[in-house]
Amino acid sequence: MKKLLFTFTLMISTCSLYGQGLILDQEAYNALEKYDPSEEMGFAAATPPSKISYRKYTPSVGYQGDMATCVGWAVAYAQLTTQQNAMMGITNFYQRTARAMDPHFLYAFIRDNNDQWCKNGTLISHAMYTLQNFGCKPFYAEPWFACNTAINKDDVSLLLAQPYMIKEYDPININVADIKYLLNKGLIVSAGFNTNNSFVSKSTVSSGKWSLSGALDAKSGHAMCVVGYDDYKYGGAFEVMNSYSTEFGDNGFVWISYSDFLKTANQAWIMNTPGFYNDGSCLFGDCNSAYSIFKGDDGGYYEGIVENGFPSIYGTRYYTDGRFYIGGWKNGYEHGAGLFYAAENGKYYRVTMNMGKMESGEAMGFASAEEEQKIESLFEEMNARIPGEMVDPDSDEYEEFYNNYQVPEAPMKAEEKK
Repeated sequence: MKKLLFTFTLMISTCSLYGQGLILDQEAYNALEKYDPSEEMGFAAATPPSKISYRKYTPSVGYQGDMATCVGWAVAYAQLTTQQNAMMGITNFYQRTARAMDPHFLYAFIRDNNDQWCKNGTLISHAMYTLQNFGCKPFYAEPWFACNTAINKDDVSLLLAQPYMIKEYDPININVADIKYLLNKGLIVSAGFNTNNSFVSKSTVSSGKWSLSGALDAKSGHAMCVVGYDDYKYGGAFEVMNSYSTEFGDNGFVWISYSDFLKTANQAWIMNTPGFYNDGSCLFGDCNSAYSIFKGDDGGYYEGIVENGFPSIYGTRYYTDGRFYIGGWKNGYEHGAGLFYAAENGKYYRVTMNMGKMESGEAMGFASAEEEQKIESLFEEMNARIPGEMVDPDSDEYEEFYNNYQVPEAPMKAEEKK
């Protein structure tokens, strides 16, 4: 912890390790036709609630480092993930974080080909266009990308992104009443800001409240995600999810007063994410023969490929107590290589499954070095969001885990969507 605090203090003193990366084309944004909710708002109707927050649906706040990848973190990781989780009613910390969308996929997809070090930044409009036409894969699904990975538009990874395509997107007016109304409709808002040194000041970092001071820097564009508001906090403020880790601000969130928001925000966007439900066991897809998300009999749920109503090939099982398994499946049983996370002790376990039965550490083996590397890469991705130690398969601790593992009595099976 001391090392972490020292590292973070160094970051604050230099500011160079706080990446931003929003390319601002204000003229183009201003020319766009904005979504106007005024007719449906019904100004004569009851006033909106004094506060609302979707923080309980957000994944754990990530850290973009000194890369210019804020658009990927704001639009894919924060906005897209949070809106999906809210529509499905997913509040469990481990579940909502483990299934988060991949910001590096989105950034790599839209970056300039000459941007080898992820320093040039991107536009929110390009990110939205990509989500509408190609989608975005989850973090847990291979292949795993760096922000500068060259993505072939015909790559198989796009098949993993297609289920998460959005239907449409709209720019909106920078208006407090409109944004509050949209949040109450369940629409999470991504926004672009001009910032300056006050944004990374000691006061902002420690209190979580950005008190604007000094002139804004027209070249310091930063994308973040608006997940709530409170009319009584700081005289009225928006709750904004950042990408500077949980050590920054209010556990990674920043409060911006309505007046400062109007001064600093230069664009804002909403997206339409149809197909996610919270009124039955089938939450997404047809839960029979397509990429789907469904609740199991134990209250947990499965996300991944489904064949004839059974989890198949590859997917994730989330347990109600926070445990999760990511890996191979066959006929509703965990089958093949995978990664298991035990929330009760915060440990990860490399596993080899055979129709729901786990092989012991001594007997466990991988088909190839490539398969073992895949599990290691998966662990690195998940450990960055849900930290935990990988247990040695040859240890007594692993053997205890193996002995206590309960083999499922029946395969997981979805109820076909009605």
